[in-house]
Parts: sequence; structure tokens; C-alpha cells
Amino acid sequence: MVAPPIYNRFFRGKTPYAMTKVAMTVLIMGLANELKDTNVKAVTLWPATGIESAATNRFKGEQR
Repeated sequence: MVAPPIYNRFFRGKTPYAMTKVAMTVLIMGLANELKDTNVKAVTLWPATGIESAATNRFKGEQR
């Protein structure tokens, strides 16, 4: 699942969109909590988080 971190800037002028983002984040956090004692894992990506890779190393510091 792709669920973003929740920032206040998401809400201004786009409340319905922000509600879906908040719901995805709450869903994955709830599933992770409910499944913590099982062999099932709940995983999400937060696109705002930088991940070191060949691409990020190549373009480090460049503005696009």
C-alpha cells in the first residue's frame, strides 16, 4: 500500500483527497497493529521519504 505521512498542508482546499490519504495511513497502521502477533506483515511506502538508490545518488542535490 502507498500511504503518505500526514501533513497539515494536505488539507487546505482538498479535504476529500486528504481524507483518503489519512484513511490509507490509519488502515495500514491498524493492520500492522492487529497482525503483529502473526506471520502476516502490513507494509506501506511513504513517497515523501527519500530512499538511497543509484538514482538518488546520481541526482543528489539537483533540483528538477
